[in-house]
Amino acid sequence: MPHTRWPRKTLLSGKRNGAKSAEKAKDTRLDRAGRRLSTVGEPADYSNPALSPDEKRLAISRVDPHLKTRDIWIFDLDRGMSSRFTFDRAEDTNPIWSPDGKRIAFTSTRKGQRGLYVKDTSGSGDEQVLLKSNEAKNAENWSPDGRHILFVGGSRPLMALPLEGSGKPLPLLTGSYQAKVSPDGRWLAYCSNESGRLEVYAQSFPELQAGRSTGKRQVSTAGGGYPQWRRDSQEVFYLASENKLMAVSVKTGGNAFETGIPKALFEERVEAAVRNPHFVPRTLARRAGTPTDTRGWH
Repeated sequence: MPHTRWPRKTLLSGKRNGAKSAEKAKDTRLDRAGRRLSTVGEPADYSNPALSPDEKRLAISRVDPHLKTRDIWIFDLDRGMSSRFTFDRAEDTNPIWSPDGKRIAFTSTRKGQRGLYVKDTSGSGDEQVLLKSNEAKNAENWSPDGRHILFVGGSRPLMALPLEGSGKPLPLLTGSYQAKVSPDGRWLAYCSNESGRLEVYAQSFPELQAGRSTGKRQVSTAGGGYPQWRRDSQEVFYLASENKLMAVSVKTGGNAFETGIPKALFEERVEAAVRNPHFVPRTLARRAGTPTDTRGWH
């Protein structure tokens, strides 16, 4: 596949297209208005897509049709090629890129419970265990400064694992997940159902790291999940009810955090069998389908 300069403001949306199962579903590249542009790759059961910092590679979980467990694959979006990244017979999923694109952290069940692992994206070397404990752990996000990996523990406390120093996990929030640190490192967007309905909130990330809180700000207004930041940290995207993709402008200064009125970009139907809809940076991707090029949303 020759190098292609895709238009900016594009996103991914997986859709079953009448398939009887998620295994032969299709992902589609869309623009911000919801217009379908193209697809790449072959149909399979995919989940948890993560776009590399340079937007040239896509890490994504793919179900092995024989073992029925997931491995992580990496797609080269310029060349249209894919390569398998993990090879264990256990479940490997939730890939997250380091800010320099040289490593991927992920969740794996290779020791029984879900644990945190990391591996060089060059493919050389073995996976390394990031944290040893008896609790299940799910990888969530890698902080932009490269110093922390956010994960959710067994009782769903949101934690930050320092990659330097003591390596002792720092508790951030309880009952919160789907966490994403803003590209400027100042704010943490996350989901919580503390109101009785899943909503998107934001708090100061440095204050949470210091064990303090300046108070949460609600971003969504009528339910929402899977928050993602725009590259300049001035807009938050999330998935609302009926699978509407929402966009909210954000203004920050000091400890101030002001949001605009959420606006629906478009609505894309997702079948019930398509598990875990998930955003990737400046794009939207849904659980199953063909991995699709994901440039833009600057």
